[in-house]
Amino acid sequence: MHHHRLIVALSVVAVTAATALAFRTQTEHPNPSAARPTVAQVDAAPRASSFVAMPPRRYEAALRSVANLEGSESAFLDLEASGYLDLQGIGAATRAVALRFEGRFSKLAGAAIEQMPESTREELSQELHNPFFAEYTDSGSFSALRVAAKQSDFVLQVQRFIAAVLQRSEQTKNAWQATEEDASGKYLADYERCGPGCLKRKKVRYIESGKNRASVEVKESETTFHFDSSELTEVSCHDVLRTSGLGAMAFIVETSFTLRAPGAAPTALPALGDDLETVAAGEQRSHLSRDEMMIGGRSVGNVMARLAAFKKARERAPLDDDDKAAEGREYLALKGLLRKDASVVAAVRDHVLMRGPLADDYIAALRDAGNLESQRALREIMTARNVEMPTRFEATRALSLVGHPDAESVAALEAARSDSDLRQQAVYGLGSAAYRSKDADPGLANRALGALLEMLRNETDPYRLATVLKAIGNAGMAEALPAIEQCLTADSPVVRAAAAESLRRIAGPVSDGLLLRLLGDPSDRVRSEAVRALEEHGPNATVLPALANVAQNEPDAGVRTQAVVALIAWARDGGPTGGLLEQIAHTDPDPRIRELAAGALPALAQR
Repeated sequence: MHHHRLIVALSVVAVTAATALAFRTQTEHPNPSAARPTVAQVDAAPRASSFVAMPPRRYEAALRSVANLEGSESAFLDLEASGYLDLQGIGAATRAVALRFEGRFSKLAGAAIEQMPESTREELSQELHNPFFAEYTDSGSFSALRVAAKQSDFVLQVQRFIAAVLQRSEQTKNAWQATEEDASGKYLADYERCGPGCLKRKKVRYIESGKNRASVEVKESETTFHFDSSELTEVSCHDVLRTSGLGAMAFIVETSFTLRAPGAAPTALPALGDDLETVAAGEQRSHLSRDEMMIGGRSVGNVMARLAAFKKARERAPLDDDDKAAEGREYLALKGLLRKDASVVAAVRDHVLMRGPLADDYIAALRDAGNLESQRALREIMTARNVEMPTRFEATRALSLVGHPDAESVAALEAARSDSDLRQQAVYGLGSAAYRSKDADPGLANRALGALLEMLRNETDPYRLATVLKAIGNAGMAEALPAIEQCLTADSPVVRAAAAESLRRIAGPVSDGLLLRLLGDPSDRVRSEAVRALEEHGPNATVLPALANVAQNEPDAGVRTQAVVALIAWARDGGPTGGLLEQIAHTDPDPRIRELAAGALPALAQR
């Protein structure tokens, strides 16, 4: 196979609405003219779905995605692709669709890919033609993508975005909610029928982040499906997302996708086979190719020098948008180098231990790199006695926030509880480690939670108990419910309030019941924390009327305010609380609460 050395920038968010990262790389690219994969034949089995055993159809397709650093007007990545999308339902043991995008990238621009040669753009357009397969659950949710084994990440994300757009919940009601997943993570979606042969979907909010651990906020979202009988004839999707938690950066990503059937039928697509790579809906590939993309051929010395120059410039005056974007690219390159080269980790660690000027930035980079070597460096900084306490504290906090903590990091956090300067942060870190490990390493999560539960049993000081309870709340594990329940009757309102707060990430009827009980607590602080936790759980048949009662009848204005804040948040997510807010805007005895409710109504009326 002929290989090309190239510089490719990949923004996962811009084509998957997942993470607003822009990547540069020098990497091998598969020859687009090589033979496409052959797959074994699978018998089609008719099922009650337009996605299964449907004949091949050809659609006109167009994709546009623009990612900008928040506050910047210049595009970080701007791509357009158009052509024909061939689609065929193939059925069998799983609901599957064969797809092929006979299109090309008509635009690849922006600061992230300013050095991409024209030949590379053509190669990526050719690779778009590779067939791929999307698998869906019985409820219609996107579950996995199957692609050629050497598919580039860039084209993979385009294919995954298309597969995620095509998922749809199937119910007979006129309106319903469903939980779906894309590369950003799991999200709550509102569905409604908008006329004969018309179905509309709106993303309400992301309820669980993907592997990238970015925070994703839905700013705008609407996807409309049109059908002729049961056959899909048109799709129109428009999303605007804000992603944060990626170092110091936040991105605004606007993506549009349209699909229209002109009536022509393509040749049959290949059937699903076992010799393809499977990528789950929310899964990211290994860091290797993405790290190379972020590094983009830079040396560690060059990256460090550039970051130091930006720091000095920032001390003199605020950076402009272009410099902020350039600094962000250098930071991403440093993260890639930390994951790729242990000697870079050692150089960064030594800079911090020697109290270098970029110590705080390097600690953040070790946190975001999160690999085993970076975690080891953070542990060494955390325990170094020749380092000032603020730096050790920042290293402890960074270790608390790595995406995938290892057993040694959990042990270090356990040990740090004996250090009076680090104790509180170490306790919070154990809760965070449990939360971040509970899917990938349940045993490690249980170890971290067990350490917290042991502290809860042995602690008597109410303020220290509150710290442990808040850390247990960070873990969000239902196994802690019995221990939390015992604290709801503590004499100290500080402990009871912390127990209420600790239930915020543990949804379900048991947790709801405990929080509803606390709405009658004699302490307004406890009642307020119970309302906050219930807000995060969301409205249901039990919680909604209880909070409506608090908003109207609670004697303490502060608790009423918190209940109104919850009602506004639910209304913005499509909940049925707009009428109640209008009533509160006219009747609440506190003018500040009336103003709060009234101020939310205009925006809600436009939704």
